[in-house]
Amino acid sequence: MRTFPINGNAAEVEEALLMTAAAVEPAGAGRWKVAPRQGQGMTVIASIEHGWLCFDASLNGRSPSMDAGAAEWALLESNALLPYGVRSARRPGTAALKLRADLPLGLECDLADGISRICADMPAAADRLSASGSSQPEAEPAPADLAVTREEASLSSLCAEAGWDCVARAGGVSVPLDVPGESQTAFVGNGAGVWARVTQWSCENLTEQSRSAIGKLLLAANWLVFMARPIAGVNAESGWHSAGFEVAFHSRPSARELDTGLKALSVACRICGREALALRDPELAEAYLAVRGGV
Repeated sequence: MRTFPINGNAAEVEEALLMTAAAVEPAGAGRWKVAPRQGQGMTVIASIEHGWLCFDASLNGRSPSMDAGAAEWALLESNALLPYGVRSARRPGTAALKLRADLPLGLECDLADGISRICADMPAAADRLSASGSSQPEAEPAPADLAVTREEASLSSLCAEAGWDCVARAGGVSVPLDVPGESQTAFVGNGAGVWARVTQWSCENLTEQSRSAIGKLLLAANWLVFMARPIAGVNAESGWHSAGFEVAFHSRPSARELDTGLKALSVACRICGREALALRDPELAEAYLAVRGGV
């Protein structure tokens, strides 16, 4: 196993990329163009950013078929169905939609294995988005395409080792997040892999304007937040809408990995928790959309 320093030694990162990708081309300091082995022409940009190895790729026109007003909300629904930590994101100030994923540098984990997973998952995510629309998640969607772990893992012990208080619940544990002035709690479960999810709000009869505004906000915030991805769903029976963020792991994470994931959820809630809650109001949502326009 090779581990890498938190600052990201570019030579060692490039070595790990060369071990797993079909082709790697330097594109600047700490930046590479990567051709995944399964990518069928997809180009992924890998870059070192603030102690993370980040990946982004153009969707090349592949996106869910949807009505224009529901586009962003539909992408949040689709996020819940994508593999591992891959997510749809939009760079703030642009209309271009990207696939994005990232790996923390400096943890006791096999970086080459993580890169290999992302290089396989990003083309699969693009295919999933182009085919989405026939299946929609419920209001509490489960992570998709995670390798099932058969370990009898104690989530309470894992959270304690990671330095987080928790309360045992049916199917997992609830963990209060670090969000000053707000009460935000993540649920950590152990089913298809290990995942942590925070539902920031839930309500019924959400207007199209609110869905679009919340989608724009979360997709833009998702470019700024490492590891966590925004998700949304609608309960088919009750009609209630919900949205939030999740992190997911292919297998049982180390305590440091879980700590990193819970911190990512905390940051996501700090960035846009109150704003997303306010955008449930149709008038505020309409004003937000008027200011944002097409980006």
